[in-house]
Amino acid sequence: MDKTKAIEIQKKLLELVFKSSERRQDIIDVLGELFHVGRANIYKKVRGDTLLSLPEIIAVMQRFHISFDQFVIDSKTNVEFFFPYLNNPIKRFVDYVAPLHKIVEEFALLPDIEIYYATAELPFFYYYMSKPITAFKLYSYAHTTWQLPGYIDRKYNAEEFTEFVHLDPYIDGVIHNYYKMPNTELWNINILNNTLNQIKTFLRSGLFEKPEYSLVLLDELRKLMKHVCSMAKHGKKFVLNKTEPNDHSADFVLYHNEIAHTNNTLLVLSKHMNAVFTAFDNPNFIISRNPALVEHTFNWMKSIKQHSQPVTKDARNNRLYLFDQIEKRILWTEEDIKAYLAKNR
Repeated sequence: MDKTKAIEIQKKLLELVFKSSERRQDIIDVLGELFHVGRANIYKKVRGDTLLSLPEIIAVMQRFHISFDQFVIDSKTNVEFFFPYLNNPIKRFVDYVAPLHKIVEEFALLPDIEIYYATAELPFFYYYMSKPITAFKLYSYAHTTWQLPGYIDRKYNAEEFTEFVHLDPYIDGVIHNYYKMPNTELWNINILNNTLNQIKTFLRSGLFEKPEYSLVLLDELRKLMKHVCSMAKHGKKFVLNKTEPNDHSADFVLYHNEIAHTNNTLLVLSKHMNAVFTAFDNPNFIISRNPALVEHTFNWMKSIKQHSQPVTKDARNNRLYLFDQIEKRILWTEEDIKAYLAKNR
């Protein structure tokens, strides 16, 4: 590779790096720490006066999660993904919650952020609004997807799950930052089906220490749905158990989609960073910052919106219909569980 081409690639790499922060000086300081050199040397590299060494390129790409492929492979069909849990498998709940908290916290610092969420399952943000639902969902992942030692044969007992207490700062941080960010979500009436099926399956498999607790979880889901319905009514986000938003509440836009039953895909757009998150062996996720994939995902979501019913603010009838259908699914599950409990007393 000639020097001109190397400088061109270096400039493109550093352009991506500088887009990750609103404060250019912060990036200069980070690069200085990575390279162990002063600002004068950093500015020479930024201008292209001196070339980055191979170790420096590797350090930048590892620090900012950038793939070299996008600079050297011309094929527009290749897309690089970052999988946080591939080399760091989840061995404890904090291994999942802490990275998630860090990512959401970084999003919240972007002043111009737009978030689009197309999902076939209730977004994880809402599970974290309810301590009982949080505990149950983490238990279900530990029992199935993660297969954590001690959980495969362990029954679910909410009273014993004191180990979740140390997760509270991370979970509360995720929720706090979620409320600060405006976003658009695309749901369908089966949004709770996966969780409702988990509750029924775990109950019938004898995995509830107290079978009646399954009904408590249904009540928690009802509270969540009532709250989301209220947020949709106002078109604003606000904390669970609060009656209405305030002047600082972020915008909330909800659509009822029955055209495309998607997996969980989250699109983040800003002038500093664009990224696509998609579920992979749920609740784990993979991330891509590929510009072509970001554009494709945005166009795909825009198409779904055009074929969806608005639920927010003045769309009262659409909102009542969507949440009535969701409530019916909770009710049907409740009837099944009550029949099962009566039969197995």
